[in-house]
Amino acid sequence: MKRVLVLLFLAGAFSSNWKVNYPQKEICALKGSSVMLPCDYDYPDSVVVKSVKWGHKDNFFEGPFIYNSELNQTPSRFTYSGDKNHSCSLRIDQVEDGDAGKFAFRFTTDSHDGKFTGLEGTMLKIGELRISVEGKGE
Repeated sequence: MKRVLVLLFLAGAFSSNWKVNYPQKEICALKGSSVMLPCDYDYPDSVVVKSVKWGHKDNFFEGPFIYNSELNQTPSRFTYSGDKNHSCSLRIDQVEDGDAGKFAFRFTTDSHDGKFTGLEGTMLKIGELRISVEGKGE
């Protein structure tokens, strides 16, 4: 009985290492501005990260991805400011209306089942700056 409990405890400890954390679940950005989507991730020490990707809206598993470290064709408005260790933040420049929606990070490793997507994601909302001037008539 003690062996079973120890094995269950260890299995739970190792499986909990796979995670993606989004410190800000919802971010609002002004149209035309730049915005950073903060993100960090964790995985077992025994694996090596091979690729990192960011998906937008429903493109979280197969793409097309707005950022893919395996390709050099990423749109220039999207800059991966993370690494292949534990930081996975994404910068978006010249924010457009079409950027609104959910963004999620995915990484693959050298292990057999080593793909993980942080489905919780970050929701980006787009706003416009509106200025109105009211003056007294003469």
